[in-house]
Amino acid sequence: MDIYMELGALALSGRLRRLSERMAGDVTRIYKMQNLEFEARWFVMYRQLLRGGMAVTELGEALGFTHAAVHLIAREMERAGLLTSNKDRADARRRVLRLTPKGIAMEARLKPLWDDIEKANQLLLQESETNILDVFTQIEKALDQNDMFSRIQLLLRTRSEKEINIQMFESRWAEDFKRLNYVWLKKYFTIEPLDKKILSQPEKIIEGGGQIFVAVHHGEAIGVCGLINHGEGTMELAKMAVDDRFQGHGIGLLLARSVLAEARRLGADNVFLETSVRLKAALALYRKLGFKKVSAGAKSKYKRTTIRLELPLQ
Repeated sequence: MDIYMELGALALSGRLRRLSERMAGDVTRIYKMQNLEFEARWFVMYRQLLRGGMAVTELGEALGFTHAAVHLIAREMERAGLLTSNKDRADARRRVLRLTPKGIAMEARLKPLWDDIEKANQLLLQESETNILDVFTQIEKALDQNDMFSRIQLLLRTRSEKEINIQMFESRWAEDFKRLNYVWLKKYFTIEPLDKKILSQPEKIIEGGGQIFVAVHHGEAIGVCGLINHGEGTMELAKMAVDDRFQGHGIGLLLARSVLAEARRLGADNVFLETSVRLKAALALYRKLGFKKVSAGAKSKYKRTTIRLELPLQ
């Protein structure tokens, strides 16, 4: 059985690539039969460059090609004598691609073939009894609204939420609380004395009226977050760390929501946190939860802190 037929929607992009390569291969055979040194995969870029020279980046954006794909096709066309690549006079960092006189002149020989190719494609579409061009347009519009990366990431997060269990701290998670935070701190900052003190004595957070939450995946601790009680209705969201393997799965959000729910249960009036402007993803998460930057407040306990956020609960 055809592997693509067997895999169905899972191999959609692969099947489209196979179809594209099959059709392009046949068209390239026609070019060679007509003694034309031209490849089907050059067609769209060639047609774009007939309108005038373009920088590599601009050409990639216009065609939806990667930077590497543009360079690959450009090198092939350059070897065929159809294209030149030169530094932009206005900006030496940019390379501008232009058709050579040979490349421009080749259009006259290619045009009659393009008419035949277009007619053959139209007949193929009629035989398929489906206007696949309209289908492609609909798919492209849908991807413009929500690309495949976002679609798959959403499914990953949904699955992660089902597979991850948020638990309250137990002594067996003490080493994981320390380990996950140490990895995170070493990655972005340095481990300060206060970090060592808090992470070596997690039970003190519990004894002080706070709590620690652990994200558990198949029995393994893959994320942690603490709630530290500072008294007088003020609590701190602190020591959040998620295993790199599970970044982007919404685990930080699950932990933060658990911490805030516990703060409300304990009657806190306000929750604050200290973080760095370098941590863009973390800042986006905290703002999503309703935290706001405060212009002034108590002096930070950490050298690395550059911003303080607060969330009133009452």
